[in-house]
Amino acid sequence: MKPNVTKLIIAVLILLIFAFPSWAGDLNVNDIAISSLTWGNQIAKAKVTNLDYAYKIVTVKTDIEYSGGSINPKRSRIKSFFLESINSSILQIPFEIPGNYGVLKVKLSFYEVVDTLDPLFESQIFHSKEYTSTFAAPSEMQVLLDRGFELPMFVDRTEIFDNQLTLALLTMIKEGKDLSEISQITGAESVYIDYLVETLSRKGLLRRSGQEVLLNFAVLDKDNIIALKPVIDDAIDKVFDQIKSNLPKYDNLLTTLASQGKFTRDKDNIMDPGSALYHKYPTILGLLLWRHLGVNFINNGISFDIFNKSNPCRADMGEFMYLVSGIKEKPGTFFYDLIDSDGERFYTSIGNLKLECAPVDISYGQIAGDYYWNFSGNNFPVLYSYDDTIIAQPLSVLADGADKIIAPFKEAVSEIIMEGNNRDKYRGALYWFWGQVVLGVIDKLEKNNLIIKEGNGFYNFQKSIE
Repeated sequence: MKPNVTKLIIAVLILLIFAFPSWAGDLNVNDIAISSLTWGNQIAKAKVTNLDYAYKIVTVKTDIEYSGGSINPKRSRIKSFFLESINSSILQIPFEIPGNYGVLKVKLSFYEVVDTLDPLFESQIFHSKEYTSTFAAPSEMQVLLDRGFELPMFVDRTEIFDNQLTLALLTMIKEGKDLSEISQITGAESVYIDYLVETLSRKGLLRRSGQEVLLNFAVLDKDNIIALKPVIDDAIDKVFDQIKSNLPKYDNLLTTLASQGKFTRDKDNIMDPGSALYHKYPTILGLLLWRHLGVNFINNGISFDIFNKSNPCRADMGEFMYLVSGIKEKPGTFFYDLIDSDGERFYTSIGNLKLECAPVDISYGQIAGDYYWNFSGNNFPVLYSYDDTIIAQPLSVLADGADKIIAPFKEAVSEIIMEGNNRDKYRGALYWFWGQVVLGVIDKLEKNNLIIKEGNGFYNFQKSIE
């Protein structure tokens, strides 16, 4: 054989080796069947044949995605299977279709992997298949969806609350509808409505009393919103007026204290816990409106952690949870005060934030289903330090008269929302109400050129350890 021909054959063989991975013909998938493309838990069954004399590990990734709706949940599930050599197996692949309206796409991707802990790459896929279905909202349901929903920041991204059926179910329970009515209005089978009720009950969000289903947290409907609107506006105006009148005295006090050496004159010296006081936007938002007035209004002056025994990725807010129906989406605000290995600190913001969540490695003793969480990129907070002793006097001047102003509003909210129920279970309503006040006060202060937004509006106040 001529040398040039030999070289050509070798080159072709090399190209073939790289173009077709060694496992490409070793695994065959056929006879895929899905139990149903309806809401709820489903099973996909797939016959997979291993033609190799070596065992294989197959990982199946199920991607579920909605499009075309006001809310479009996404889910991904991964399950691995061990395949004997020269053998066929029926793989049972569980997944859940969340209750939502719009166009549903379910995609099954089959990967050959060496180890179940390996990351998945497109090059490992040896088979994939997509399925679609469309869910149209009944007319009465569409009216409810058009009103809009509001949830606490981060909660709306959890799999419990990322879908329209759960939000509608809770709203209609608040409105006094029974489960059969809810099934008829939503178009959902009664067995799926029962499944949602049981799921929410296990999370402590609902409870049954005989044939009645009752709420365990604050759900505000359109009638509540209409009644609360003038109360919110009044609170915003009065708190704004009080802060505005206190600002000149606050400025004078900062000058006096700095001249006495109580804290730095340099507003950018972040190592000095008094420097944050020069930054009026984060100080008023974080230290005054949330950590001082907000804690007093919501929790009687006792510090609270909205994600106690949770975190922003799992976002279980317990007694501070709320759901609002009948309000259009707008920039959010939140207050997250915590103590952990990084010390005592709190986060607050104006504007919604993106969050990075990575599942923990349970091999290191972490809790299964938990996450590592972090903010990054454009969502990384501006850092300030604070010391309670240093900020006490300036904050007292800035807050002068405001505590007395907000006290009556707490009673008004209680009368409108809680209607004589156990108030401790409805603290989330106070958290929501105060968030509306915070947004309104900050907006008025900005428009009156009394404060200027610094950074991205997201702040981390770290308590000084000195």
